[in-house]
Amino acid sequence: MDSDLRPSHPIAILKWEHKKLEERFDKLPSIVARSLNGNTREFCDKLNLALKLLEAHQEAEERFLFPLIPRMEDFILSNLKKEHLSMLDRADIIVSSNSIDDWANLHRVILSLSTDLKSHFFSEEATVFAEAEKNLTVAQTDILKIKFATRGFIL
Repeated sequence: MDSDLRPSHPIAILKWEHKKLEERFDKLPSIVARSLNGNTREFCDKLNLALKLLEAHQEAEERFLFPLIPRMEDFILSNLKKEHLSMLDRADIIVSSNSIDDWANLHRVILSLSTDLKSHFFSEEATVFAEAEKNLTVAQTDILKIKFATRGFIL
């Protein structure tokens, strides 16, 4: 399957989004390096888009998927939600801080966020997505397909 083609099954879509988000965040440090030569606009644009996509992805998980998994331990979902909030808080700090003047620090923070995202995505796929793939009914999957068709995660 071509990795650029968006799948149609909701869980496959979320996994695909994980891959695409990882790719985006992996590219940011090299854009930081290019920004040392004065191209801060490219960096800001790419960072803002990556963060908006991350927020939309996390919202879809929390609003649409998590409520459909009643067998999942509350502490697992609670922990994943806390990680979502932590990542978005760190992203807000990156965007709103004056650290754009400190490229070395910005590079380090983005690498750290990218590493944490990969770990988070792995946890979600191993727990929530695996549980969903086993237990979602056809009707629940169809409802997710409809909701995901209208949410507009554009790459």
